[in-house]
Amino acid sequence: MDAPHRSPPSGPPRDAPVVLLGMAENAVRLELRAALERGGLTVAESAGLAACLDAFDRLHPDLVIVGAMSDDCDAPRTCALMNCRAASSRTPVVALVTSGNLAAIQRAYDSGASDFLVHPADGPLIAQRVRFALRSAAAASVDRRSAPCADDAAPALADRERTLADLRLGMARARENRRHVAVLSVDLDRFQAITASLSHSASEQLLLDVAQRLRIGVRDDDVLALLGCSSSDISIARLRGDELCLVVRDVKEAKDVAKVAQRVVDLMAEPFRVDGSDTFIGISVGIASYPSDDLSAEELLKAAEKAAYCAKQDGNTNLLFYSSGMDARAMKRLSLEVSLRGALERDELLLHYQPRVEVKTGKIVGVEALVRWQHPELGRIPPFEFIPLAEETGLIVPIGEWIMHAACAQNKRWQDAGISPIRMSVNLSAVQFRQRDLYESVTRILGATRLDPQWLEFELTESILMRDAESAVKLLERFKSLGVHLSIDDFGTGYSSLSYLKRFPIDALKIDQSFVREMTSSSDDAALVTAIILMGRSLRLRVVAEGVETRSQLGLLRILQCDEIQGYLVSRPVAADELTKLLTGAIPAAFAA
Repeated sequence: MDAPHRSPPSGPPRDAPVVLLGMAENAVRLELRAALERGGLTVAESAGLAACLDAFDRLHPDLVIVGAMSDDCDAPRTCALMNCRAASSRTPVVALVTSGNLAAIQRAYDSGASDFLVHPADGPLIAQRVRFALRSAAAASVDRRSAPCADDAAPALADRERTLADLRLGMARARENRRHVAVLSVDLDRFQAITASLSHSASEQLLLDVAQRLRIGVRDDDVLALLGCSSSDISIARLRGDELCLVVRDVKEAKDVAKVAQRVVDLMAEPFRVDGSDTFIGISVGIASYPSDDLSAEELLKAAEKAAYCAKQDGNTNLLFYSSGMDARAMKRLSLEVSLRGALERDELLLHYQPRVEVKTGKIVGVEALVRWQHPELGRIPPFEFIPLAEETGLIVPIGEWIMHAACAQNKRWQDAGISPIRMSVNLSAVQFRQRDLYESVTRILGATRLDPQWLEFELTESILMRDAESAVKLLERFKSLGVHLSIDDFGTGYSSLSYLKRFPIDALKIDQSFVREMTSSSDDAALVTAIILMGRSLRLRVVAEGVETRSQLGLLRILQCDEIQGYLVSRPVAADELTKLLTGAIPAAFAA
């Protein structure tokens, strides 16, 4: 069992420097701690990468020692991430390597470690080496304060005009020297969704943290040697809210820029610390270069942006070089975004409803509201095309409010028409769930439509809830006290843990249709469906099977005592008028006899 994390005293200035040990090997960590404490140093421990990052942010140590003894990929990743985290505070990161393991030492330096320690070694020697590293770091800090350098603080990000000026200068030099200029457009995936619940200052700080990590990561000696340029030839700019741009001038070979782009992707693979939680930011990188792409500075910048967009849409890669065929795709996306922004005003969105049926009785007990977009020129736009676009642009917030209001109003109309009350399910996206005023928005809509909260249900995915479990529990409890029902959608594709299910005040689980589809032909899927139903029953939750299409699936679910089903066997999603007929008619044919 790992030793508990121990923190140095807080409060007045420290009597001794604080050294943070971040390594998984328990015995090595304890041995190293004892040696350092005997040398008069204050030591804090953390086991594993996530714990090390958390301890660094809490304790602000004077030096970090990370384990790089193994040959697996975690050791250099840990070094790289800790170096990025510590860069702004100039905290030295030292790698602990096995004696004689030159490859581990090289990997540690490649990942950004400032020094290394060899294990095993005499305790007094290790303590002395650490004290020397601390003195060196302190001396460097004094030198920087007395003679500040332009690179010490993160400079303000250049804007589009400054970037274009840099590009024009670089292109002129490239023509004279037969070199290359590259533009890397870095699109932060779902950045608006991530920052929806943050203050403006926190959002701006996160963007600056991203830029700083990129700036440090692409200006190391290996990258510069690869490109054949100097650090002054690489600049970073902010083109718009969630898009950064790297301009790399005086490059020997344009093809080498792809390796730099991959380095950018790798740098973003590790989390950022935001409001006390680790936040992951995916990116898509588009690359355009001159003279390979014979374009003007403005066109080159737009070409990189188009390539980044296509990389995001591709789904199979994080980076793409620009090609002329991307223009049509980018224009289609831009046209779709412009149309979507006016879709609400032009009354082009509509709701369809898919019923949920109780297995025992065949009675419709609920419906799920699903949004559809009827474009005046393009016809019906599939949800898988416009919903991700709405989330990327932040339009999902007003669209989500419209869906909720329209669904609640329709449910109240059914009740006023004398139809037995049923529960209306509405999906909440990650962006909506992180809205600061979501609860107030819901209560406002319920008041305006006069729908009793017990007839509204929110469907959320496991990933949404687990992103910030503590905040999620608090918000869900507020909805629960209001009377709103809560269900987990696509259950089985995420965390699927009893420990978290016990924490959330949920009412139902919806088994993902991918398991239901093959349950009658795959013993593995049948076992998963059985386990989920038993889990739900043990926690006194209703279980809904999604995507039920055949009588054989229904028969097996009936044997397993699943509570409800939803799928084409009962009905496709239909307009309100058609669903009214289902609500007032006989039980579905699949349940007859």
